[in-house]
Amino acid sequence: MFTRIAAAETRHLDAIRTALAAYGVADPTAGKAAGTFATPAVQASYDRLLAQGTASQDAALRTGQAAERADITALSTALKGLTAPRLQNIYTNLLDASRAHLATFGNWLGG
Repeated sequence: MFTRIAAAETRHLDAIRTALAAYGVADPTAGKAAGTFATPAVQASYDRLLAQGTASQDAALRTGQAAERADITALSTALKGLTAPRLQNIYTNLLDASRAHLATFGNWLGG
């Protein structure tokens, strides 16, 4: 069920890593295991969402919806301040994908 979304998220991370490299910005995920974050607030959010999502399949779908809603808000806000066309394109694609994922989670929940 989650395989396609997981693969898409990996592609999204690859796009961001490519942009970081192109702009000479250090990758904050470099050398870190999956699910490990340098920023305590991000780590806490990840841990909370992971705990919520492991209760059941419905809980995982609802947690996925919550994560996508948060991503949509963050990406929409970030897009307002971007002027670099390359980054605007990446963020727009990520925003479109988050909207599609949110709809998919809703469909899987039956509505």
